[in-house]
Amino acid sequence: MKKKIVALLMATLLIMIVLSSCFKAEVDVRINLLGQISARIMLITADQEDGSPSVNVETLLKALSPTIIDDLKERGFTVTEYHQDGYTGLVIENKNVDLNKMEFEGEQKVDYSIKMEGDKVIFDLPLTFLGEYSAYLSQLETLKPQIEEKGGYARASFTAPIKPASHNADEVSKNGKTLTWDLFQIANKESIHVEYSVIPLALIAVGILAGVSAIVVGIVLIAKVVKRNKLANSSQPAPATT
Repeated sequence: MKKKIVALLMATLLIMIVLSSCFKAEVDVRINLLGQISARIMLITADQEDGSPSVNVETLLKALSPTIIDDLKERGFTVTEYHQDGYTGLVIENKNVDLNKMEFEGEQKVDYSIKMEGDKVIFDLPLTFLGEYSAYLSQLETLKPQIEEKGGYARASFTAPIKPASHNADEVSKNGKTLTWDLFQIANKESIHVEYSVIPLALIAVGILAGVSAIVVGIVLIAKVVKRNKLANSSQPAPATT
């Protein structure tokens, strides 16, 4: 997964935060025993009182990257409009992700490490490259209570066929196989860290990389958008007072 996509998702989520009173953003990546990877990204915002969308997510994505929707479709993703329960936005999904197609020309890859220690496979994705977004990530953490109070959230989940031996996720499912990171608090982590025992290295190398990369995609997209919208707001004249 390229930094370009990571940055785009971060920016989109940040703009959604600023423009909407409430939003829901979710990245869900799953890998099965055959190594098949599915990915689903949901970006939706609460409608206005008259029922109209508060944010046109597709227009927002295209404004940040004019070819992003077409690029994703070429890589096997479907892009579907979402209109339910007072929310409007997009669901971007691919039930059989081909990592060989997740290459974007001119972009550097996100650095990560996979190593063996005894009977464990250890995956680490350093988050140091998010440093340029630190101010906006801190802003996200500040907004967390008011967004969650209205039912909103920003999270990323990864599900593997077996339980991890260790991890730094913020939540874990009852069966122990689904890890969830709170994107509001991602700035507090040095890396995304997962360890597995007694599992094929190939499964970890492909599945964990895809899952964590998709998670970081959401993080960077958020920060870029908030930055863009904040600059736009600062250039608007202050409202007249009486």
